[in-house]
Amino acid sequence: MAQNSIGEINRFKGQLEAESIYLRQQVHFGEDFTNIAGQSEAIRYAQFQIKQVAQTKMTVLLTGETGTGKGLFAAALHQASDRKSGPFVHVNCAALPPNLIDSELFGQEKGTLTGSNQGQIGRFELANGGTIFLDEIREVPLELNAKLPKVIESGEFKRL
Repeated sequence: MAQNSIGEINRFKGQLEAESIYLRQQVHFGEDFTNIAGQSEAIRYAQFQIKQVAQTKMTVLLTGETGTGKGLFAAALHQASDRKSGPFVHVNCAALPPNLIDSELFGQEKGTLTGSNQGQIGRFELANGGTIFLDEIREVPLELNAKLPKVIESGEFKRL
């Protein structure tokens, strides 16, 4: 019994450390579109749409070329939603090595892949109660494409 409790405490400690490290590295975004510059009709319409969709539980697809501000709009969407008290986890899929993207997104159990003696939480688990923004998602390997719809639709996944 005591061994189980110690194991659970260590697991929670590892999760808190991982969350702390990740969240300290994140850029803090302002609320209410303060980081979005411009007053054009197109930007005002995009802001209107974000306010509408933020009140739903729907998955949102933001499209646009690299550098057009999808991350700013994703952060604004997070801030306008009821998930704003949770973390906003921005994942640049293009920057993740193809051989590690599964463990980065889904996490890994103790001893998997690296033989480590503690598990690692993934970005989906880290975003629990908040928002995950999968930037440059078109860069993920084809094998991962089969797993993402299940996670996005049901919110269920398994660590590696």
